Amino acid sequence: MPQAQGIFNRDDPDNPLRTWNFVFVPYCSGDVHAGNRSDGAVDGGGPQQFFGYRNLDAFLSRIVPTFAGARQVLLAGSSAGGFGVLLNADHVARWFAPVPVTVVSDSGPPMPSSVVGACLEQTWHDLWGFDQGPMPDCAGDCPSSSDYMIDFVLHFGWRYPSYRAGLTSSNHDGNISLFFGFGQKGCAGGTVAPADYQAGLMSVRGQVQAQGTPFGTYYIPSTQHIWLMSDTGFATSVNGVPLKQWLAELLAGTVTHVGP
Repeated sequence: MPQAQGIFNRDDPDNPLRTWNFVFVPYCSGDVHAGNRSDGAVDGGGPQQFFGYRNLDAFLSRIVPTFAGARQVLLAGSSAGGFGVLLNADHVARWFAPVPVTVVSDSGPPMPSSVVGACLEQTWHDLWGFDQGPMPDCAGDCPSSSDYMIDFVLHFGWRYPSYRAGLTSSNHDGNISLFFGFGQKGCAGGTVAPADYQAGLMSVRGQVQAQGTPFGTYYIPSTQHIWLMSDTGFATSVNGVPLKQWLAELLAGTVTHVGP
């Protein structure tokens, strides 16, 4: 375990996960745990393999039988892991079925193409080999290889209507704004303005509410990146609602929306 803080802190009486079993899934391929391509190549970096999706199967083949008596599973990730858990939600749910899976992305927000350029999403799809990874899982619910981030969220809600998922994010995450900035101006690069970033988050909230998707949101007025992995981040409160309370309610089946 990388650190005994945040959701991993067993000494925090308000941590809803303090008595849970923890499994930490590392990676080093840079494909947000979702790639499946043996012949990738990065400009200036040469040939590279992207096996985040395939490696997750290797982990799950050990994890699932180890916890055969599990009654509930939380699939949570921060930053790259935050994107990864949303892309792999269906993947993991099928491995654990019929055990219910709750999914929480920390600072890995899905965004509409108005914020994340279509060229950038297409680049991720092609470079990392999403067509051999998560895209077939989403199938017809993800018809576009250049605009699929929110579709994955909606797909999970439609396929598993009794399961719950959620997103915690700063309203202008400085790190992810830079990450998404590579898609600005037709992938010429730039920055995502704070107002545009927040508008993208609100678009996500609006779409899941309109679809009745069991997906909660917890938006924090900040530029900070990652909230669940540290005691200080996990101790945050917005509009009188502690982040720990929001997460506990989500685990209990109650979906809420907090923040701007």
